[in-house]
Amino acid sequence: MKLDPRDRAALLWIFGVALAIRIVLAFATAAEPLRGDAGLYDELARSIAAGKGYVVSSGKPTSFYMPLYPLLLGSVYALFGEDHLYAKLAQAFLGAATCGVIFLIGRKLFDRTAGLLAAGMAIVHYYFLVMGTLLLTETLLALLLSVFTLIWIRWREEKNPWRAGILGLICALATLTKSTYALLPFLVLAIECSVSWSQEAAGARRMRWAQGMLLLGCFMLPLSVWTVRNYLVHQAFVPLATQGGMVLYMSYNPSQGKVLGIHPEDEVTRRARERSASEVEWDRALLRAAAQSLREEPSRIYRYLPLKALNFWSVLDWEILRGGVYNFATAFTLPLALLGIVIAGSRPGELLPLLAPIMYLFGAALVTYGLPRFRFPVEPHIVILAGAGMLVCWRRLKWTGAIVVIVWLGINILLFFASSQLKELARSVMQVLGLW
Repeated sequence: MKLDPRDRAALLWIFGVALAIRIVLAFATAAEPLRGDAGLYDELARSIAAGKGYVVSSGKPTSFYMPLYPLLLGSVYALFGEDHLYAKLAQAFLGAATCGVIFLIGRKLFDRTAGLLAAGMAIVHYYFLVMGTLLLTETLLALLLSVFTLIWIRWREEKNPWRAGILGLICALATLTKSTYALLPFLVLAIECSVSWSQEAAGARRMRWAQGMLLLGCFMLPLSVWTVRNYLVHQAFVPLATQGGMVLYMSYNPSQGKVLGIHPEDEVTRRARERSASEVEWDRALLRAAAQSLREEPSRIYRYLPLKALNFWSVLDWEILRGGVYNFATAFTLPLALLGIVIAGSRPGELLPLLAPIMYLFGAALVTYGLPRFRFPVEPHIVILAGAGMLVCWRRLKWTGAIVVIVWLGINILLFFASSQLKELARSVMQVLGLW
């Protein structure tokens, strides 16, 4: 992608300012204790840095988490020392790079101004800043999905086999970070093959299909290394991770019948843990239990869909921001993103690389469980659409549009300070609707 001097300067400024802010936050939060999954990622990273391999504190090999993020943390620890500050500084670079990619995508799909607006929002986006201080996979995934979208756009333009291979590799890296993304390359192939079949000549179709197979090969090769490793350490076929059983079980048997994303402690999970000699057996026991619960009560498949959808798109965050805090940054961008989609409705095909990851993750949330954290890797895509929507407000309404946007931002900041009241209101509405 050729950039003129203005765009190169803008890209450097975006990266530099975003990095400076994130470095300050890394130092400010360096001493904060780890919680939840972050502690387990840190444990695996320390084992890797110490040369013990991908093992838990007991010394047993594990496949519960996909390996890329612990490998990244472990590499940082091995190079600079086992201090959370270094890990957060590494994430500062990832977050700053994401802001730069957001600018490039916005510039490519819309125009330079839309890219600058989107990047400006990303630099100071409250959710982005908080997530960057937590040792979780989402900051890495946000960068990977942003690069995925940029490369996909370029591949559609030039049909270069190298780009097809890189796209497959990025899909593999995303899957090695979180197994949720294992079907992402197949979505790309389905979209591209349908477009090719309806719009391209036979020769172009054959080339597209050949490049699609290259994409798939570059996706499968890195994953096969991980699968072989799993077989060697577990003496069992584990293609991705050993958490699929728990994920599926808690998606249709939520804790207290309503709390998604929390490992339920019930008779089934206790029995599976007590009777399983390994994490592979435990995983398979929960897979069987999940399948049995769906056979016995098929209504579970659709019963939780409204709750999953609401959780996925919720602007009240109880996991990352803690305590049901109102995520004013996402609440501000969502209506603007919808405006961006509506305005760009005349060319939906061009926006597929931007919209498809959002649709993919939302679909995955409906099949498994929806949480605001689950949405985070596509927050950059939402911000890019919001940049386009903000530009439309300015171009069509001029200062009236600018005032509307500023007032909307002010309202959301005020609502942030009323988070506890909003949380109780949301709870009451959910109870009236029978969802809580």
